[in-house]
Amino acid sequence: MFNELPFRDTISWNATLAGFAEHEDGPLALELFEKMRKDGVEPDNATFSTILKVCGMIGALQKGRLIHELMIKMALGIDGVVCISLMDMYVKCESFEDACNLLKQPLFHNVESWNALISGYSCNGNLIAVNHYLKEMQKEGLKPNRRTFSSILAACSHVGMVEQGCQHFEGMIKVHGVMPVFEHLNCIVDLFSRVGQLQEAERFLQTMPIDQSLTGWRALLTSCKVHCNMELGKDCHDQALQLD
Repeated sequence: MFNELPFRDTISWNATLAGFAEHEDGPLALELFEKMRKDGVEPDNATFSTILKVCGMIGALQKGRLIHELMIKMALGIDGVVCISLMDMYVKCESFEDACNLLKQPLFHNVESWNALISGYSCNGNLIAVNHYLKEMQKEGLKPNRRTFSSILAACSHVGMVEQGCQHFEGMIKVHGVMPVFEHLNCIVDLFSRVGQLQEAERFLQTMPIDQSLTGWRALLTSCKVHCNMELGKDCHDQALQLD
């Protein structure tokens, strides 16, 4: 249908690009982006947001840098969505130096930019960097939110730092006033489970609000399977049945 259109404007190009990106066909999306430029159609913020997402998805760092340069040349009024897409692209391509350089620009002084960087280091299991950038973020006067703590707790889980993870979880609630959601519960359950402390994970879930704990019991049930703990696994099953 796209090829048969008598006139293809930015909107039709963006819609097609977004479709390929959504279905993770990165190489074809990049090829389509080049065709769009050859046809003389100017990309806009929606185009750049999509194509940067594609570059991050397939790890096309050099292509992402060229697109970043194109954005600067065009002097386009970049919006917040594009900023996050650019930061996310550099993080997913593990170009943390480029990502950190973006934070020096006023346009990127927001919680989501910092979250993208912290999330990248978390995925790499680099808890030292996660803690460092959490402090730097707070020095900028920005408050960590739910996504920030999801990344922090995930990093603690990756490296098995139980005590530090519990301290962050407690600080999240008592100091920052961020109420836990299922992602945070899963991180804590995973944290205890990775070091074999399944009973601690059970006690933790018993202290959580009922409306948030179902996903935690499911996660613990999976850990019981891994650790061959049939007795606790049955308890998790019963708890989950009571909740749903």
